[in-house]
Amino acid sequence: MSHEKHGPKFTLHFHRLKAALSVQRRTICDLTRALPVTHRHAVFVFLGERRGSAALYAALRHALGEPAWLWVIGQTDALHDEGARHAA
Repeated sequence: MSHEKHGPKFTLHFHRLKAALSVQRRTICDLTRALPVTHRHAVFVFLGERRGSAALYAALRHALGEPAWLWVIGQTDALHDEGARHAA
């Protein structure tokens, strides 16, 4: 019997999340309003203190948009401002 904890296959980087929100001119509070959990729980997940559900990660991915999501989980090294033509 395995006692491995099943979690996401990615790491959510809080510093990258803050950068992505800054580029989008949004705040953590703006983001958490769009999520199916409380602000407090979301922040604990962002900081790695709690594990989020698949539904939370799907909502977060949708709320951020695919390019920002890939940046936040470290799958890309370029964060683009959708309103500009340069990378941050």
